[in-house]
Amino acid sequence: NGTLPLLPTSVIGSHATPSWLWTALDAIKEGKYGKTDLRETFDDAVNLAILDMEKADVDIITDGEMRRENYIHCHCRRLDGIDFEHRKKMEFRPGYHGRVPVVVGPIRAQAPFLPSDWKAAQELTDRPVKITLPGPVTIGNACADVHYGNDRKARGADIAEALNDEIKALADAGCRYVQIDEPGFARSPEDTLEFGFENLDRCWHGVPDSVTRTVHMC
Repeated sequence: NGTLPLLPTSVIGSHATPSWLWTALDAIKEGKYGKTDLRETFDDAVNLAILDMEKADVDIITDGEMRRENYIHCHCRRLDGIDFEHRKKMEFRPGYHGRVPVVVGPIRAQAPFLPSDWKAAQELTDRPVKITLPGPVTIGNACADVHYGNDRKARGADIAEALNDEIKALADAGCRYVQIDEPGFARSPEDTLEFGFENLDRCWHGVPDSVTRTVHMC
């Protein structure tokens, strides 16, 4: 009847990626294809993830984050002010080094893209689909920055405003479960206390009460 149990179950968001899907994700990362060119491939992968979650009787499921080559940088590709062409090598978390995109200007939202991901997944199931987003601290720590300098609070505020646009677009589309992932809270407790919670709250500004808000910190 569409009602959830008193204590509904959910998942953090991601699902094991099929080996054949990595070919498509790599092609997007290299600029050979766009997501629309590989829609059927992604739909197949999302459907497999959904079937697994339904089989496990999870109440609030996700799309498995199947359309994302990286759960942080996939969102960064849809933000103005972040350059993927001239990456810099940096330690983006303790012990992990890589070539990361660079913040080169004010971070602003582009046209919303997650509502279409949510709709594609929701059409495959009768269960509510939750959409996940990386948080401001986590995004900021996963990029090199030549624009904001040491003003990480201002950078986080701009990221939060951009995420807020995306979340409100999800709400307008009908999505009722949204999760922000902030593992950066555990890795950067000083930033978390100084401005992390403030910018997390900014992400939810103006989001209707009909949306269940979730935060994941690992």
